[in-house]
Amino acid sequence: MGHTFRRRIAFAFLGFILFLLIFGWAIGSVFGAWHSSGGGQGRPFPGFLILIGLVVLAVVLVRRGVRRTAAPIADVMEAASRVREGDLSARAPERGAPDVRDLVRSFNAMAERLETDESRRRNLLADVTHELRTPLSVIRARVEGLRDGVYTSDDEHLALIEEETRVMARLLDDLQLLSNAEAGALRLHRERTAPVDLVDVAIGAHRDDATANGVSLTGDTAPSLPMLDVDPLRIGEVLTNLLTNAIRHTPAGGAVRIT
Repeated sequence: MGHTFRRRIAFAFLGFILFLLIFGWAIGSVFGAWHSSGGGQGRPFPGFLILIGLVVLAVVLVRRGVRRTAAPIADVMEAASRVREGDLSARAPERGAPDVRDLVRSFNAMAERLETDESRRRNLLADVTHELRTPLSVIRARVEGLRDGVYTSDDEHLALIEEETRVMARLLDDLQLLSNAEAGALRLHRERTAPVDLVDVAIGAHRDDATANGVSLTGDTAPSLPMLDVDPLRIGEVLTNLLTNAIRHTPAGGAVRIT
């Protein structure tokens, strides 16, 4: 779009210069013919009046073009300056020529995407902080209890601490995965995969955890679903996150089902 806009501006200037050259040649020809025929004796040259009229028309057209092009671009520049200062809510009004409107829409879409990404980052940071606080609190309480003799150093209490460290490790792995994805370093290995296979693997990996928590874990996958072109490992990670949270927050006697 930028190259097209620049080409059109360049062609407009070239056309204006060509118009001036042709106009000057025409005025000179008319002027010479007028005086050669003796028609200019004692009478004003009408070409001068034509020149004045064309100059006024050119000024009007240039002013209109500036208002339709320069003013909207100035709006974009002002909005870009606000975005640079950290105001990601800045938007430019859509006005002007079609090409300029396309430029404004592209800028507004970029600013909206930046604002959405920043909001997601903040929400993610808040969620991770909340999620990390819980296992850290449990570990600290258990360690303090073991040190003060409130708890005995048996397998039960040590297993709880170990489980909470696994939760923290999973959260840190998720952060690393997200960082790699945003940096473009996350490679996907796609292959044709049946949805029922993805569900069966996920249920098999979490059946013991569900049983230990007194939760029923089942899957309901229609056999008519088409094959998927996905990375089974990454989709498995998605299902693992969903099932881990579901099993953890489902009370004993409840049920978790993948449909």
